Amino acid sequence: MKRILFLSIVISICLPLCLSAQGISLSLENAVDSALVNNRKIKQQEEVVRQKEYLNKAAIGNFLPSIDLFAGYTYLSDNPEFSTEKIKESIDDMFGDYGAVMAKQLDLSPWSQQVIHDEIVAGLADLPAYKLEIDQQTYKNANLVVTQPIFLGGELWAGKKFAQAELDLANEELNKTCNEIIHSTTQRYLSVILLEQVAELRKNVISGMKKHETQVERAIEIGAIAPPEIIRAQVAVANAERNLEDAKNELSLAASALRATLNLPAYTSLVLTDSLYFHDVEINLPEMKELALAENSILREIDHKQKIADQAFAVKRSKFLPQIVAIGEYNLIREDYPIVLPRYSVGVQLELNLFHGMKKINELKSVKHLTKEVKFAKQYAEDEIMLLTEELFYKTENSKTRYLKLKPTVDLAKKNLDINEKRFREGLGKSIYVIDARLLFQAASIERLLSLYKYYTSLSQLYITVGQPEKVINLFQVFQE
Repeated sequence: MKRILFLSIVISICLPLCLSAQGISLSLENAVDSALVNNRKIKQQEEVVRQKEYLNKAAIGNFLPSIDLFAGYTYLSDNPEFSTEKIKESIDDMFGDYGAVMAKQLDLSPWSQQVIHDEIVAGLADLPAYKLEIDQQTYKNANLVVTQPIFLGGELWAGKKFAQAELDLANEELNKTCNEIIHSTTQRYLSVILLEQVAELRKNVISGMKKHETQVERAIEIGAIAPPEIIRAQVAVANAERNLEDAKNELSLAASALRATLNLPAYTSLVLTDSLYFHDVEINLPEMKELALAENSILREIDHKQKIADQAFAVKRSKFLPQIVAIGEYNLIREDYPIVLPRYSVGVQLELNLFHGMKKINELKSVKHLTKEVKFAKQYAEDEIMLLTEELFYKTENSKTRYLKLKPTVDLAKKNLDINEKRFREGLGKSIYVIDARLLFQAASIERLLSLYKYYTSLSQLYITVGQPEKVINLFQVFQE
C-alpha cells in the first residue's frame, strides 16, 4: 500500500514535468480542432443545443392525447344532508299532480281531479320541511381522464414551429461560437508565432550588439576611437536585453492565452509547427459582401429570431379562435357513492373567450411590434455587416501592401547595417552609426512581421464574417516566400 502511494506521488510530480519538458507539437489545424473539441464556451453552447432538442421533442407531445389519473380521499366532519326546504313547494305540487293522475285513471271528473290535487297540496303544506341524512362521511375517488386537442386556433403548430426555430437558433449560436473560437485560436496561435520570431530577432540583435561592443573595446585598446564610445555600445546592449525580456514575457502571456483557448493545463509546453510566411490570397469585395449577406452567423441568428417572433404572434392570435378538445373520463370507483356514477363519459368541449379586459388584444399588439423590431434589427445588422466586410477587406489589403512594400526597406536597412559595420571595422565609421543601423534594421524587420500578422488576422476575421471559417485554417501552412 505504501509502495502504491509512493508511486502515485512520483507520477503526479513527474508526469507534468515530463509533459512540460517534452512539449506538444501543434499545427494551426490541430490547434483549431483541439479548441473546437475542448473549449468550455463551445461545450456550454452544446448543452444549450441539447436543451432545445428536447424542448422540440416535447412540442410534438402537444398533438397527442394526455391521460391523467385523478385519485383522492375525502373525509367529511358530519354526514351530508339533503334539505327539502327550498324545493318543498315543488315536491308538494308533484304529489298533488300524482293524485290528480290517479283520479283521472279512476274515471273521476275533472272537477274531482282538481279537488284531489288541491287537497293533497294543502295537506302537505301543513307538514314542515325535512332533511335527508346520508350516512357516509368518507369518499374515495379514482378517475382516468383522456384529453385530446382537436383545434386550438393554430396554437399547436405555432408551438412546434416556435420550438424548431429555437433549436435552429441554438445551432446557429453554436456555429457562431465555433467561428469565434476559430478566430480566437488563429489569432493567438499567430501571436505566439509572431512573438517567437520577434524574440529570435531580438536575440540576434543582442548577439550583434555584443559583437560590436567587443569590436569597440578592441578599437579603444589600439587607440582607434575614444574610450567614451564604449558607453554607447553598452547602453545599446542593455536596451536590447531589456527588449528581449519584454518579448519573452509577451510570448509567455500569448502562450498562456493559447493554452486557455485549447483548455490545456498551464504546465503544457507548446511547440508550434506552422510558421508565419506570406501567402497571397486574392479576394473580391463584391463577392465578400454577397457571401456575408447569405452566410453571416449574426444575420442567420436574426432570421431565426424572426421566425420565433412570427410564431409567438401566431400563438397569441390563436387565443381569439375557438378552442376545441375531446374529453373522456372513466370512473374506477363507483359503488362508494350514494348516487352510483356512470362508468365512463365522453364529450367535446368548445371554449371561446369573448372578453378578457383587453389583455389579449394588447399582448397581440405587443408581439406584432416585436416582429417589426426584429425586421429593423436585421436591416441595421445588414448595414453593419456590409461596413465591417468592407473595413476588413481594406485592412487586409493595406496590411498585404504594407508587408510587400516593407521588403525593400528591410533589404536596404540590412545593406546599410553591413556597410556601417564594414566601415567601422576599417576605421572609417563611428560606433553610433553601427548601433543606429542595427536598430533601424530591427525596427523595419519587426514592422514587416507585424504587417504580416495583421494581414492574416484581418483575413481570418474577414472569412469568418462571410461564413467561411474553414478557409482560414488552410492559410497558415508553411509557405516559402
